[in-house]
Amino acid sequence: GNIHTLRGSITHEVLENFFDLDHSKIPSVNAQQFFFDRLQSLLVSSWKDKLDEWDSLNIDDGSRFKMFEETYGMLRMWSEGFFKKFNSIEGDFSERFKNLTPEREQHFVSHTHGVQGYIDVIEKIDGKTRIMDYKTSSKFDLNSYKLQLGIYALLHQEKFGDIPDEVGVYFLKGNVEKSIPVTDELVDLAAKEVSYVHKMTECDNIEEYPKKVSPLCKWSSGRCDFYDHCFKKVNVEVKR
Repeated sequence: GNIHTLRGSITHEVLENFFDLDHSKIPSVNAQQFFFDRLQSLLVSSWKDKLDEWDSLNIDDGSRFKMFEETYGMLRMWSEGFFKKFNSIEGDFSERFKNLTPEREQHFVSHTHGVQGYIDVIEKIDGKTRIMDYKTSSKFDLNSYKLQLGIYALLHQEKFGDIPDEVGVYFLKGNVEKSIPVTDELVDLAAKEVSYVHKMTECDNIEEYPKKVSPLCKWSSGRCDFYDHCFKKVNVEVKR
Protein backbone atom coordinates (compact mmCIF):
# COMPACT_ATOMS: atom_id res chain seq x y z
CA GLY A 1 0.00 0.00 0.00
CA ASN A 2 0.90 3.69 -0.01
CA ILE A 3 -0.24 6.99 1.39
CA HIS A 4 -2.85 7.49 -1.33
CA THR A 5 -4.44 4.04 -1.14
CA LEU A 6 -4.59 4.27 2.67
CA ARG A 7 -6.18 7.73 2.51
CA GLY A 8 -8.63 6.41 -0.09
CA SER A 9 -9.57 3.51 2.17
CA ILE A 10 -10.17 5.85 5.12
CA THR A 11 -12.24 8.25 3.03
CA HIS A 12 -14.46 5.44 1.74
CA GLU A 13 -14.93 4.16 5.27
CA VAL A 14 -15.93 7.60 6.56
CA LEU A 15 -18.47 8.17 3.78
CA GLU A 16 -19.91 4.70 4.24
CA ASN A 17 -20.35 5.20 7.99
CA PHE A 18 -21.66 8.76 7.61
CA PHE A 19 -25.16 7.45 6.90
CA ASP A 20 -25.20 4.93 9.76
CA LEU A 21 -27.03 6.87 12.43
CA ASP A 22 -30.44 6.66 14.02
CA HIS A 23 -31.71 9.82 12.37
CA SER A 24 -35.18 9.32 13.88
CA LYS A 25 -33.82 10.33 17.29
CA ILE A 26 -31.93 13.43 16.21
CA PRO A 27 -33.54 16.63 17.54
CA SER A 28 -33.80 19.86 15.58
CA VAL A 29 -30.23 20.72 14.60
CA ASN A 30 -28.11 22.98 12.43
CA ALA A 31 -27.91 20.33 9.71
CA GLN A 32 -24.85 21.67 7.91
CA GLN A 33 -22.80 21.94 11.09
CA PHE A 34 -24.03 18.51 12.17
CA PHE A 35 -22.75 17.00 8.92
CA PHE A 36 -19.37 18.73 9.28
CA ASP A 37 -18.97 17.56 12.87
CA ARG A 38 -20.02 13.99 12.08
CA LEU A 39 -17.55 13.69 9.20
CA GLN A 40 -14.73 15.11 11.31
CA SER A 41 -15.50 12.69 14.16
CA LEU A 42 -15.61 9.71 11.79
CA LEU A 43 -12.37 10.78 10.11
CA VAL A 44 -10.52 11.07 13.44
CA SER A 45 -11.81 7.66 14.51
CA SER A 46 -10.90 5.94 11.24
CA TRP A 47 -7.49 7.65 11.17
CA LYS A 48 -6.69 6.43 14.69
CA ASP A 49 -7.79 2.89 13.85
CA LYS A 50 -5.16 2.81 11.11
CA LEU A 51 -2.24 4.31 13.01
CA ASP A 52 -0.22 1.10 12.63
CA GLU A 53 -0.68 1.28 8.86
CA TRP A 54 0.38 4.93 8.81
CA ASP A 55 3.46 4.08 10.87
CA SER A 56 4.39 1.28 8.45
CA LEU A 57 4.61 3.82 5.61
CA ASN A 58 7.35 5.78 7.42
CA ILE A 59 5.79 9.15 6.62
CA ASP A 60 6.99 12.19 8.55
CA ASP A 61 4.53 13.93 10.89
CA GLY A 62 4.29 17.01 8.71
CA SER A 63 3.26 15.06 5.62
CA ARG A 64 0.81 12.99 7.62
CA PHE A 65 -0.83 16.08 9.11
CA LYS A 66 -1.04 17.69 5.68
CA MET A 67 -2.77 14.57 4.34
CA PHE A 68 -5.24 14.63 7.24
CA GLU A 69 -6.10 18.28 6.60
CA GLU A 70 -6.51 17.66 2.88
CA THR A 71 -8.73 14.65 3.52
CA TYR A 72 -10.96 16.58 5.91
CA GLY A 73 -11.16 19.37 3.34
CA MET A 74 -12.41 16.90 0.73
CA LEU A 75 -15.00 15.47 3.10
CA ARG A 76 -16.15 18.92 4.10
CA MET A 77 -16.65 19.91 0.46
CA TRP A 78 -18.57 16.69 -0.17
CA SER A 79 -20.72 17.55 2.83
CA GLU A 80 -21.52 20.97 1.37
CA GLY A 81 -22.83 19.27 -1.77
CA PHE A 82 -24.84 16.84 0.33
CA PHE A 83 -26.30 19.71 2.36
CA LYS A 84 -27.48 21.44 -0.82
CA LYS A 85 -29.38 18.29 -1.80
CA PHE A 86 -30.65 17.92 1.76
CA ASN A 87 -31.88 21.52 1.73
CA SER A 88 -33.60 21.15 -1.64
CA ILE A 89 -36.11 18.50 -0.56
CA GLU A 90 -39.04 18.69 1.82
CA GLY A 91 -39.58 16.99 5.16
CA ASP A 92 -38.07 17.00 8.62
CA PHE A 93 -34.44 16.05 9.25
CA SER A 94 -35.21 12.33 9.55
CA GLU A 95 -37.29 12.17 6.37
CA ARG A 96 -34.78 14.07 4.26
CA PHE A 97 -31.78 12.16 5.56
CA LYS A 98 -33.54 8.85 4.96
CA ASN A 99 -34.46 9.85 1.40
CA LEU A 100 -30.84 10.71 0.61
CA THR A 101 -29.32 7.64 2.25
CA PRO A 102 -27.96 5.37 -0.50
CA GLU A 103 -27.14 1.69 -0.51
CA ARG A 104 -23.42 1.42 0.23
CA GLU A 105 -20.53 -0.97 -0.38
CA GLN A 106 -22.61 -3.48 -2.28
CA HIS A 107 -20.72 -6.60 -3.39
CA PHE A 108 -21.93 -7.76 -6.81
CA VAL A 109 -20.84 -11.02 -8.43
CA SER A 110 -21.59 -12.04 -12.01
CA HIS A 111 -21.09 -15.75 -12.64
CA THR A 112 -22.22 -15.29 -16.23
CA HIS A 113 -19.47 -12.80 -17.05
CA GLY A 114 -16.96 -13.95 -14.43
CA VAL A 115 -16.51 -10.54 -12.83
CA GLN A 116 -17.25 -8.96 -9.47
CA GLY A 117 -16.97 -5.60 -7.80
CA TYR A 118 -17.79 -3.43 -4.81
CA ILE A 119 -20.07 -0.54 -5.66
CA ASP A 120 -19.61 2.47 -3.38
CA VAL A 121 -23.03 4.06 -3.76
CA ILE A 122 -26.41 3.19 -5.25
CA GLU A 123 -28.70 6.22 -5.08
CA LYS A 124 -32.45 5.93 -5.61
CA ILE A 125 -33.96 9.38 -5.86
CA ASP A 126 -37.15 10.47 -7.64
CA GLY A 127 -37.62 7.01 -9.13
CA LYS A 128 -34.16 6.96 -10.73
CA THR A 129 -31.25 4.68 -9.88
CA ARG A 130 -27.72 6.07 -10.02
CA ILE A 131 -24.51 4.18 -9.31
CA MET A 132 -21.68 6.39 -8.04
CA ASP A 133 -18.03 5.79 -7.15
CA TYR A 134 -15.80 7.85 -4.83
CA LYS A 135 -12.41 8.93 -6.19
CA THR A 136 -9.73 10.89 -4.32
CA SER A 137 -7.39 11.36 -7.28
CA SER A 138 -6.55 14.71 -8.88
CA LYS A 139 -7.86 13.72 -12.31
CA PHE A 140 -11.51 14.48 -12.94
CA ASP A 141 -11.87 12.74 -16.30
CA LEU A 142 -14.96 10.53 -16.26
CA ASN A 143 -13.85 8.77 -19.45
CA SER A 144 -10.96 7.23 -17.50
CA TYR A 145 -13.51 5.28 -15.45
CA LYS A 146 -16.03 4.54 -18.20
CA LEU A 147 -15.21 0.82 -18.37
CA GLN A 148 -15.39 0.44 -14.59
CA LEU A 149 -18.75 2.22 -14.51
CA GLY A 150 -19.98 0.11 -17.42
CA ILE A 151 -19.09 -3.06 -15.51
CA TYR A 152 -21.03 -1.75 -12.50
CA ALA A 153 -24.06 -1.26 -14.77
CA LEU A 154 -23.54 -4.79 -16.12
CA LEU A 155 -23.43 -6.21 -12.59
CA HIS A 156 -26.56 -4.32 -11.63
CA GLN A 157 -28.36 -5.60 -14.72
CA GLU A 158 -27.52 -9.22 -13.95
CA LYS A 159 -28.61 -8.97 -10.31
CA PHE A 160 -31.79 -6.95 -10.74
CA GLY A 161 -32.74 -7.48 -14.38
CA ASP A 162 -32.44 -3.84 -15.39
CA ILE A 163 -29.71 -1.28 -15.91
CA PRO A 164 -29.35 1.81 -13.69
CA ASP A 165 -30.37 5.17 -15.14
CA GLU A 166 -26.95 6.76 -14.59
CA VAL A 167 -23.42 5.96 -13.47
CA GLY A 168 -20.82 8.42 -12.30
CA VAL A 169 -18.09 9.55 -9.93
CA TYR A 170 -17.76 11.86 -6.95
CA PHE A 171 -14.33 13.41 -7.53
CA LEU A 172 -13.77 14.39 -3.91
CA LYS A 173 -10.55 16.31 -4.33
CA GLY A 174 -12.14 18.89 -6.58
CA ASN A 175 -15.69 18.68 -5.22
CA VAL A 176 -16.75 17.60 -8.71
CA GLU A 177 -19.73 15.33 -9.32
CA LYS A 178 -20.10 13.81 -12.79
CA SER A 179 -22.48 11.21 -14.17
CA ILE A 180 -23.65 9.90 -17.53
CA PRO A 181 -26.78 8.07 -18.70
CA VAL A 182 -26.41 4.30 -18.99
CA THR A 183 -26.95 3.06 -22.53
CA ASP A 184 -27.11 -0.40 -24.02
CA GLU A 185 -23.86 0.46 -25.83
CA LEU A 186 -22.08 1.10 -22.51
CA VAL A 187 -23.23 -2.21 -21.05
CA ASP A 188 -22.32 -4.08 -24.25
CA LEU A 189 -18.86 -2.49 -24.21
CA ALA A 190 -18.32 -3.66 -20.63
CA ALA A 191 -19.45 -7.21 -21.47
CA LYS A 192 -17.13 -7.38 -24.50
CA GLU A 193 -14.14 -6.02 -22.57
CA VAL A 194 -14.64 -8.51 -19.74
CA SER A 195 -14.91 -11.34 -22.26
CA TYR A 196 -11.73 -10.14 -23.98
CA VAL A 197 -9.79 -10.08 -20.70
CA HIS A 198 -10.89 -13.64 -19.92
CA LYS A 199 -9.85 -14.76 -23.38
CA MET A 200 -6.42 -13.15 -23.06
CA THR A 201 -5.77 -14.68 -19.63
CA GLU A 202 -6.85 -18.26 -20.24
CA CYS A 203 -3.30 -19.59 -20.18
CA ASP A 204 -1.80 -20.36 -16.75
CA ASN A 205 1.80 -20.37 -18.02
CA ILE A 206 3.53 -17.46 -16.30
CA GLU A 207 5.89 -17.08 -19.26
CA GLU A 208 2.91 -15.85 -21.28
CA TYR A 209 2.65 -12.77 -19.04
CA PRO A 210 5.97 -10.92 -19.31
CA LYS A 211 6.82 -8.38 -16.63
CA LYS A 212 6.51 -4.82 -17.90
CA VAL A 213 8.59 -2.35 -15.91
CA SER A 214 7.06 1.12 -15.69
CA PRO A 215 6.66 4.04 -13.24
CA LEU A 216 3.54 2.26 -11.96
CA CYS A 217 5.75 -0.39 -10.33
CA LYS A 218 7.15 2.03 -7.75
CA TRP A 219 6.74 5.72 -7.05
CA SER A 220 7.65 8.26 -4.39
CA SER A 221 5.01 7.28 -1.85
CA GLY A 222 4.38 3.62 -2.60
CA ARG A 223 4.68 0.64 -4.88
CA CYS A 224 2.61 -1.99 -6.67
CA ASP A 225 1.31 -4.74 -4.39
CA PHE A 226 3.31 -7.27 -6.44
CA TYR A 227 6.57 -5.28 -6.45
CA ASP A 228 8.42 -7.57 -4.05
CA HIS A 229 7.26 -10.65 -5.94
CA CYS A 230 8.53 -9.25 -9.24
CA PHE A 231 11.81 -7.76 -8.09
CA LYS A 232 12.96 -9.65 -5.00
CA LYS A 233 15.52 -11.60 -7.06
CA VAL A 234 16.33 -8.85 -9.52
CA ASN A 235 18.05 -5.56 -8.77
CA VAL A 236 15.92 -3.22 -10.86
CA GLU A 237 15.38 0.46 -10.14
CA VAL A 238 12.10 1.74 -11.56
CA LYS A 239 12.45 5.36 -12.68
CA ARG A 240 9.58 7.80 -12.48
